[in-house]
Amino acid sequence: MPLIISEQDFKNWWANPVGQEVRTMLRERIMRINDDALSRDIVRDSVASTIYLGRKLEIQDLLNMDYKELMGE
Repeated sequence: MPLIISEQDFKNWWANPVGQEVRTMLRERIMRINDDALSRDIVRDSVASTIYLGRKLEIQDLLNMDYKELMGE
């Protein structure tokens, strides 16, 4: 059974301290991915570059997700 939450619950979760800490952790993860990608020979390796870019974009999608996207609308 899928979890159904209200739009207000979704907004409240991101606004509470736990949600803010999750956002901070995700932003820090993006910075680590960027640092790793720039500090290695990743730029010359198109497969590795694509993997790093995919990881970064996936995290950015989570950070930018709105309620409708979460609910699949």
